[in-house]
Amino acid sequence: MGRIAAYIDHTYAEEGNGKIGWFGLFESEDDKSTANMLIDSALDYLRENGCIKIIGPAKFNAGGEIGLLVKGFENEPYFMEPYNAPYYKRFFEDYGFKKENDWYSINIDRIISKSYMEKIARLFDRLIGHSRGRKLNGYNIRNADFSDLDKEIAIIRDLYNPIWNEGTHPQQVKMTDDEFEVLALGIKEIALEELIFIVEKDGDPVGISVNIPDINEVISVMDGRNGYMPSRRFYSPKDIMRDLKIFINIKKKLKTKDFSRMRFFILGVEEKHRKSGIDSKLFWEIKEKALGMGIDGGSASQLADINMDIINPIFKLGKISMTWRVYSLEI
Repeated sequence: MGRIAAYIDHTYAEEGNGKIGWFGLFESEDDKSTANMLIDSALDYLRENGCIKIIGPAKFNAGGEIGLLVKGFENEPYFMEPYNAPYYKRFFEDYGFKKENDWYSINIDRIISKSYMEKIARLFDRLIGHSRGRKLNGYNIRNADFSDLDKEIAIIRDLYNPIWNEGTHPQQVKMTDDEFEVLALGIKEIALEELIFIVEKDGDPVGISVNIPDINEVISVMDGRNGYMPSRRFYSPKDIMRDLKIFINIKKKLKTKDFSRMRFFILGVEEKHRKSGIDSKLFWEIKEKALGMGIDGGSASQLADINMDIINPIFKLGKISMTWRVYSLEI
């Protein structure tokens, strides 16, 4: 009838607070007593382990999938964008949970972004004589080289923690080497080198953009065509065969690079380099490459509502598609 996970991330802390507990992986039938029983169990566990506050939902912090979908149910989620039943919001708010912060997805709109991209093109025409070059004042933007993928993954890892663990990134924790290895395995399976960008300054990496083709395209087509519904059994040959067929079809689609949508998965430039204009140039390069590959839809997510360094430029490219909410409760 339902499930919930309660856990403690010992690397996460909030200023002035004690031990913080988390919850996630919540699913429930539309029954308030079931939901309350699940939440009660999570709170009991966290109290017993010395927590004074609970936040969530998350899988398992801001480095994964975070928040409860509260707006945008009519839109299709991109890869790794949480999607849940609308009535979940009622469960947590009736229980007494309060809003901690929101996270957004911005669906890139070619009409909205047209004037911004034209402005970027004019700027670089003045600075370097053309908008298509990847070099600017000692900066260079290049694609990842999959022939030396381990080296490229190491660059992404070395930039990720310093960029994302400073400034306005709520619920963020330092990603451990083991966690990053799991992330790297995922990138290796579904990434295209044309959609991964590394920004260098005088040869040193200072920024990254990892964009993932939206493999939900494959999943939604196959499940829709077959009318798929998961089995109620924990292990089911039908479910295993379904997953295997999806995996095979994703691999086929990656070989032909035949995707129409992508997700901006990781995007960041070291703070001291953001006023150089290279971040705008990075947006331009992503746009040009995506359109050249036949990709005409994109989602930038999940973006914290208080992170104005990324919200301000991304809002010039599109409009909010989905809103996820992180809740908290003093316990």
